[in-house]
Formats: sequence, structure tokens, C-alpha cells
Amino acid sequence: MVIVDEAFMHMDESRSKSVINYLTKTLGLQLIFIMPTSKPGPFLDLISNQFVFSKIPSLVTVGEINTRVLVDRQQLNQERISELWEQQRRVIRKQVALDFMDELSPWPCPSGSRTSRGCLSG
Repeated sequence: MVIVDEAFMHMDESRSKSVINYLTKTLGLQLIFIMPTSKPGPFLDLISNQFVFSKIPSLVTVGEINTRVLVDRQQLNQERISELWEQQRRVIRKQVALDFMDELSPWPCPSGSRTSRGCLSG
């Protein structure tokens, strides 16, 4: 087991995923990595469980402690996450192709009439 605290903060997504795959698939290690709740998006297809920790004020003070920590375990459906990522890739590729073809159009659109599918008519 390897516990990593924000190790991927200075790496791009592709290198981070390569390291994670090497540690888990090649070396067979169980990996626990810690990151802010706003950052796991690109890695959701690689993880099976996500634990979200929230520190909240406590109604009862115990000694000097006036907060408590809530833990939410989320089991992730990796197959569904992979499907959603692939669907998003298809949407982006289609949009890029439409934008590219729009740029190649020999007829410029009047100002303000350009859409993702070309010029507005009429």
C-alpha cells in the first residue's frame, strides 16, 4: 500500500495517470492518494472508492475541540465513468470538426450570425 499526499499537484494529467497505472497495475500496489475535493475529476476512471472528508462546527465542545469530521464513502462505477468520458470525447471531437469546417467556409458570416453549425440564415 502506498499513501500519497498531493503528489500529482505538479504533474500533468497524462503523467499522473501513467504513474498511477504503473504503481497499481505493474507493481500491484494499492494506492491511496489525497487531494482537494475539486481535483479528482480526471482520475475518477482509475479509482474505485472515494472518501470525502468534511470538517464542520460541532454543537458540543469537547475540551478544546469544537469541530467534527464527517466522512462520506463513495463507491464509483468505473464502467459508467468511462462511458461518460468517452461520450464527452465524442461531443468535443464533433464540435471541433464543426468549428474547423466553419473556419474553412469561403463565405464569411455577417457579424453576430455565426453558430456552432454555421451562419444563421435569413
